[in-house]
Amino acid sequence: MEQPTAQAVVETAIRKLGLEEVRLSASQQLEELGIDSTELAELAANINAELGLHSQRSSLAKLKTVGDVIKYVESLRSTLASPSPSGAEPAVTGR
Repeated sequence: MEQPTAQAVVETAIRKLGLEEVRLSASQQLEELGIDSTELAELAANINAELGLHSQRSSLAKLKTVGDVIKYVESLRSTLASPSPSGAEPAVTGR
């Protein structure tokens, strides 16, 4: 069964960045958690690997909150789940 996106993001952040779960909320600023652009790229790489996604590095700079990360991962997952209208591969591909 597929793991819910929010849970996967939170668990990956806790495990890879050493964060405490009680400190995480969707509205929390990544900066408040000490997550800079390098750590965000690292977190994205871990989420990509665990969930079989591929994020665009340029899109990561727009993410400011835990909720933004969750929404972004959900959008990647839905892109993978939806067939493209032309029958071609989706723009975002799994591993």
